[in-house]
Amino acid sequence: MIPLVVTFGILSYIYGSIPFALVFTYLFTKKNLLNEGTGNVGVINSFRTGGNYAGILTVLAEISKAFIPLGFSYFLFDYELWISLTFLLLTLLGTNFSIFLKFRGGHGTTMTFYSTLVLSPFSALTLLSINALFHIFSRYDFRIKRLWTFSLPAIIYLFESFDLPFQRDFLDDIIYTSFAAVTAILFLIRSGESRDDYVRHYEEYEMSKRKRISIKFHKLSSNKKAPFIGNKASNLEFLIAMKMNVPVSYALDWYMCSSLISGDSEIKGKIKKKIEKTLSPSIYYSIRSSASIEDNPDFSFAGQFKSILNVQGIDNIMAAVEEVIKSANTESVQKYLSEAKLDRDELQMSVVIQEMVKPVFSGVSFGKNPTWFTPKTIIVPST
Repeated sequence: MIPLVVTFGILSYIYGSIPFALVFTYLFTKKNLLNEGTGNVGVINSFRTGGNYAGILTVLAEISKAFIPLGFSYFLFDYELWISLTFLLLTLLGTNFSIFLKFRGGHGTTMTFYSTLVLSPFSALTLLSINALFHIFSRYDFRIKRLWTFSLPAIIYLFESFDLPFQRDFLDDIIYTSFAAVTAILFLIRSGESRDDYVRHYEEYEMSKRKRISIKFHKLSSNKKAPFIGNKASNLEFLIAMKMNVPVSYALDWYMCSSLISGDSEIKGKIKKKIEKTLSPSIYYSIRSSASIEDNPDFSFAGQFKSILNVQGIDNIMAAVEEVIKSANTESVQKYLSEAKLDRDELQMSVVIQEMVKPVFSGVSFGKNPTWFTPKTIIVPST
């Protein structure tokens, strides 16, 4: 019996080593899966790189990695549990450490799930439900996924302790749970955030959303009110509507400002190109803040944010815009927010770009009596 177990154990390892995802992806696309995406030789990467046909064939082949070892066990050893799990474990090791890929490979989650579905349907369905909840509520938190992986043995043991779906004895439960523990440890050792297909998928999805952003660089006018441009820019629109002489003005809304300093070079390039098409390289501009809670009846934020004057040239304008946006994070602004009992999340920064004018004279106009709440007696210091 032992020689037969060893023979079919070796065959299970060899069959598990076959990199079906790599084979089918190459057949359909001529691409080497090891050099694509996360480099995983697994189902998700085969779908993403090789397309639906390669992905579906990979799924079916990975499922066969569960059923063929179990078939060996069923027809030759009457479904002896320790033999079934030995074959499955060797198949899983072959998948992870393939002799055809110089001991590289995939993770074997598909074959592990389907083998568990045969041996313990309740356990498999529970794992599937937890996995689904993970992807719905914690898609970005890799630590949650590692915790879920580590919980595999506990979940399986929970169901096996009720002797479902088969009437197994305590020794069988220990054998099954030990297999689950080894599987979980292997998953933990082989997992890594940089190689996780789901993490990569959601990162690329977020990047694609950013790349689809429509660049909003508004010319302020009385015809159409621009959204998300802060109070200063909105007040300028009001003055324009009242036929006041306002220099030609533009606003970069706070979503664009946030994207500009996010470090995404592609979005920054798009914003720069949009501004370059709109502004004249020979005109001097003032770059001013227009925060969401600035210049309102209760809080002026006077002098808290940067204003940069006489800026010429697209590169200088871009640098000045970033400097104004970043001025929302200074210590003085944080102190102002704290004293005003305002939350930092309420502060969204937009930027106004105005053409400079050559003034004959300048002054300040008050829309409200500035001495209304001040003492009537004004003390002038002696000189």
